[in-house]
Amino acid sequence: MTTLTRPATMAALLRTPETRDAVAAALAGVGSVALKAHLGELDAVPPDLLLHERPDLVLVDVDLASASHRGALEDLAARCGEGVPVMVTAASATVEGMRLLLRLDTADLMPQPIDAVLLREALAALVRTARRPTAPPGERGTVVAFLKAGGGVGATSLAVHAACSLAGDGAGRGTGEAEVCLLDFDLQFGAAAMHLDVEHAASLIELPDMSRRFDGTLLRSAMAHHRSGIDLLPAPRSLHPLDVVAPETAVTLVRAAAADYRRVVVDLPPSWTAWTRAALAEADAIVLVLRPDVPSIRQARRQIETLAAEGCGDIPLVTVANFAPTTLFGRGVDLKDAARSLGRAIDHAIPRADRAFGDAANLGLPLTEVKGGRRAARRVAEMMRAVLTAART
Repeated sequence: MTTLTRPATMAALLRTPETRDAVAAALAGVGSVALKAHLGELDAVPPDLLLHERPDLVLVDVDLASASHRGALEDLAARCGEGVPVMVTAASATVEGMRLLLRLDTADLMPQPIDAVLLREALAALVRTARRPTAPPGERGTVVAFLKAGGGVGATSLAVHAACSLAGDGAGRGTGEAEVCLLDFDLQFGAAAMHLDVEHAASLIELPDMSRRFDGTLLRSAMAHHRSGIDLLPAPRSLHPLDVVAPETAVTLVRAAAADYRRVVVDLPPSWTAWTRAALAEADAIVLVLRPDVPSIRQARRQIETLAAEGCGDIPLVTVANFAPTTLFGRGVDLKDAARSLGRAIDHAIPRADRAFGDAANLGLPLTEVKGGRRAARRVAEMMRAVLTAART
């Protein structure tokens, strides 16, 4: 199969509305596969219905106990040849059916009811050879990790709008697929999906078993896509212990993202574990987000000391004061005093814009698309340009 720079098109012929809806739900938000589904029986539908749009993949719902279905599958496979993989889904298997699948060398057999994770994994394996990596060989995308100085500092909101800013700057424009991704690694309180108002596809928790053979294409198949042009790996829906993730899983996922996206934003929890430290070590720059108040500044200083103690002190660090007062009479610590307490300069200040950030979160939109959000969006964009300049190469 030739290499693709667009989503792979899959033509599917499914026997029941329930199976069609299950396949559509499994692929909702998956940017690497575009589904064109039809309802019908394989032995009653001409192959041209599936092949006239020249799909990259074909999925057919087959009654393996039916001789006419088996004959129609054999005819379809011959028409597809070697260039279009054929995947079969079936409610039950028979000896005759399995022998036919082996003889035809079909791409995969997907049992019913459809398992969303298994389907995405199987499809990713099929399109892997058809998709060229985003970055040229030997290069990788820039990884920016957002680290919180405790809870309530607005780091997730900044990470979300930082990713939207990178996409808005034109990274990957014209390629037909996202070049910026956001990995929400805050297992217990991750809220990036809520900020973007996207449905969950998969999360860090659903992917560890795949880590040994994980790559960017498989990661794309698990992503939710947002209209701003970014792909998102959401946090899990339910709370999980922080130690549930292995360090090698976190490293594999970050490296897979960097191999397939030009810009990777990682939103980390405020707590330290073996795997968060491993993920941080993969970063090209770290953004430490704090509030301009005494407790947050003290926590930020602890994070800076921990970065050094954990061997991450050589990674470029950018400090950002979020919710900065916009007037001389705003509440909070003066930024010069905050810098003295922190022991280093505060590199950027994002003005307090509660209404704009709140409206963006409620509507699932970038800051640039809500009333009063453009000023804060400009500050976020300036911050990210400085972060990319400081990032190690």
